[in-house]
This record gives sequence, C-alpha cells and structure tokens, in this order.
Amino acid sequence: MNPWSNPDALPSQDAANLAIFIAERGRNADQALAHTTLIDTLNPQSGERLIDVGCGTGVLARRMMQRVQPEGTVLGVDISRAMLDFAERQTLPTGLRYQQASAYSLPCSDGSFEGAIAARLLMHGVCDGQ
Repeated sequence: MNPWSNPDALPSQDAANLAIFIAERGRNADQALAHTTLIDTLNPQSGERLIDVGCGTGVLARRMMQRVQPEGTVLGVDISRAMLDFAERQTLPTGLRYQQASAYSLPCSDGSFEGAIAARLLMHGVCDGQ
C-alpha cells in the first residue's frame, strides 16, 4: 500500500502523523520555493476562482488564497478525509473551502475555475488505469 496515494487506508494515528509531516515539510525552504514557483506560474489574480486538486493538507490552497483575496475563492479537493481534517483545522480565510472528492469525479462543472493546480496529486498519485 502506498500511504501517499491513500492515507485513509492507514491507521488513523498514522494518517494524522503523515498530515503533520506533510505540513511541516511544506515549511522547508525548498518546498516554499517550489510552491512559490508553481503559484507564480499559475499567476492567479485577485478575484479569480481556483482549484487545488489533490490538496492534501491545504498548503498550496492556503497560499493560492493569499493571491486571489479578497473576492476570489479556492476549492481544495482531496480524496483523503484525514488530510482534509488537518487542512480544515488550519486558519481558513474567507473564500477557502475544502471538499472530499476524487480527481476522477470533481464536484464542479467544467469552466468553474480560472485556474487549477494538481501538483500533489501528480507527485503522489498512482495510475490505477482510470
């Protein structure tokens, strides 16, 4: 079993520890630079609607929200309830929300967002033939 692709299959304490590890790793200089580069490449503007697919603990979603405030919105989507529970315990600025869903079946219609990031999904996802 790959804990990165399915944290909810872990014992609950292991999943919670993985969420803490991911959040702490996001504070490292190399990760902060990678996040800044990804978000700069997306070039979000104030007022835009963005989605972070495979948002995990919400590190990128929270940083994206800083760029689209005050009228913009960010939806963080992840298949893992454990990761979303951690994300929802962090400070949630107005306009940021999280939803549990699979990347294969997003809870929104086409054209709902001006921009999207799927960095963590692509890093930790597993191709399952879908």
